[in-house]
Amino acid sequence: MMIAALVVLCGACATGQPNARRQAHEDAQVIEAALGKFCHLAKGYTLLSSHTKGPTSDSYLKNDTTGAFDDLLQRNASSLPLPHDLACPTGRLVDHADIDRFFYSLPEGHKGRPADWGWPGIERAYPESKGWMTVSLPGYSPDGNTAVIYTALGCGMLCGSGGYVYLVRNGGRWEIKDRVHIWSS
Repeated sequence: MMIAALVVLCGACATGQPNARRQAHEDAQVIEAALGKFCHLAKGYTLLSSHTKGPTSDSYLKNDTTGAFDDLLQRNASSLPLPHDLACPTGRLVDHADIDRFFYSLPEGHKGRPADWGWPGIERAYPESKGWMTVSLPGYSPDGNTAVIYTALGCGMLCGSGGYVYLVRNGGRWEIKDRVHIWSS
């Protein structure tokens, strides 16, 4: 019985499946490359949701032939923590619930909106912030050389955008190949 368990466990090692730590490191590199300037602001910081958020489906990328978009949908079926080794110097990780409270949590029996509700509340709570960003885990092509990530940025009442960033591996580094803008406000 013990030998059979070892054979099954070692079988996964022999097939070359990446371990979770290596996958998280790869995810962090793709996210860092996709976020680019938001991780290297000259002044202020970007609020980053501590958990991933991906699309549930999207007809914009139905013609994706790389396989990366299908992987993106599968990997983001539920929200997961961002990789721990994400190096984003001007990104401040914030629990999504801490931001949601500015939009969805009104005090019981309160009529109207309190002064700290919505974007004015976020601006008071995070005065140097340049916006609130959520990202997905990357989806990868079967060969591992193409990745796609979903990003959404909110930066005010009528300020925000979202879309996909396609990246390619070039000499061990991830580089942006294309951006697909989906929405803006």
